[in-house]
Amino acid sequence: DGRADIVARTDDQHYCVIELKYSKDAGLDEVKSKKEAQRLLEEAVEQIKTKRYGEEIRYQSMVRIAMVFSEKAKQFVQWAKVN
Repeated sequence: DGRADIVARTDDQHYCVIELKYSKDAGLDEVKSKKEAQRLLEEAVEQIKTKRYGEEIRYQSMVRIAMVFSEKAKQFVQWAKVN
């Protein structure tokens, strides 16, 4: 079903699984921009859950994160930890 955008191992026991979404328009200030960022974040969270990213990793510690990067703001504008 695909793979997460980033899977990073910090040491022998800890993993971080990250799904990224990119927006040309989403930013921090405008209501429309915030709604776009929120929509993309929800899409990334759903993708992590639906495709079960990271569930195959059997280590003591794993965190799954969804993030939205904004070209307009030139930074990550939304993020969420996924259980």
